[in-house]
Amino acid sequence: MKNRRHYPFCVLIPFRFGEQEIPNKNLQKVHNVHLFQRTLIHAIYLKNISDLRICLSTNKPQEILKVKLMRKIFNKEVIQNITKSDILLSDGGLDVHNRSETLAKKNSPINLTLKNVRKQYLRKGITFDYWLLLQPTTPFRSIEDLLYVLSEIAKVKRESLISVTQVIESHPARMYYARNSRLISVLKNKNDAYKRRQTLKQIFIRDGGFYLFSDKLAAKGKLFSSNPHYFIRKFPWTINIDTLQDLNMAKTISNKTVSNDPNNSNNFRFK
Repeated sequence: MKNRRHYPFCVLIPFRFGEQEIPNKNLQKVHNVHLFQRTLIHAIYLKNISDLRICLSTNKPQEILKVKLMRKIFNKEVIQNITKSDILLSDGGLDVHNRSETLAKKNSPINLTLKNVRKQYLRKGITFDYWLLLQPTTPFRSIEDLLYVLSEIAKVKRESLISVTQVIESHPARMYYARNSRLISVLKNKNDAYKRRQTLKQIFIRDGGFYLFSDKLAAKGKLFSSNPHYFIRKFPWTINIDTLQDLNMAKTISNKTVSNDPNNSNNFRFK
């Protein structure tokens, strides 16, 4: 292990095994690469040009040994003996957090896992300025976006930064709550319901691709502040896999369309 115990940031990749719409979702493949490994490659791309640690948080560490890259990094016997909620540190800065079943339930909020990961790092004397949450359900990330987030970390001013995409067809002006067999408009200004899409105020939604936040927020279990900074991404980079339809859509995207994703580089390797 390096003697240094403080790092600019930690890339946290959370994935669990259990009840979900897509069985073993994070082991599904897009462009013949496991979802969690695609995100791992995004993190490794950053690690090759920055001082950081990567933490894989999962409730079944042995499952990651199915991936060739992980077998090169971790000893099978060691990873199978890791205790619950502990973090297995590697000399290369790629760590594994054995998430407890309490934190791996279908409805377990990710912020509790974040707080537990932070706690385990603190127990080992390791601290960070920032955290970058990368979800495996986002299969595509461009080099430009990865470098942009890295540049924001270097500024050491942003309390939080998230990636968003513009809401177009599903604008809140067309949304309703259901109450007593009636529809109640989501927006208070009901006049917006009659406006053309082009004249409606722009609305953005978190696309799930990037969550960058300070350690101060992490200590509170928060992934972003009340008024986070943001940057905009567009389809197909904004695909977030929750359903089989999402997965099938991701599989239809050509390699050429997302050629700027680090996963497309044959020379990419873990240092």
